[in-house]
Amino acid sequence: MPTLNWKTTEVFKRILEVLGPGGYEVRQLDIKKCDEDGDRLFGISDYKRKRITLFKHTGYLDAIDTVLHELLHAIYPDATEDEIEKLTKEIAGELWTSD
Repeated sequence: MPTLNWKTTEVFKRILEVLGPGGYEVRQLDIKKCDEDGDRLFGISDYKRKRITLFKHTGYLDAIDTVLHELLHAIYPDATEDEIEKLTKEIAGELWTSD
């Protein structure tokens, strides 16, 4: 697996490849979900159907982070959850930091 370095054009090229001509469907369901530890979930993915589902309680910044997170899973299917979470936080940190 390549180094997860988003400060290259490679990640953005891979995002476009994953999106493909049909793109991804992003939808919102009027339900709340939690994981087995009771922590709320913001969304889930169905990679075969190219669908990301966001849950009712997800705010817009969390929704954008969740879509990014799920797309990174599709780009780097062998990456661990910790690696994807770290990369998501790095990118989101740059996106939401104002000068």
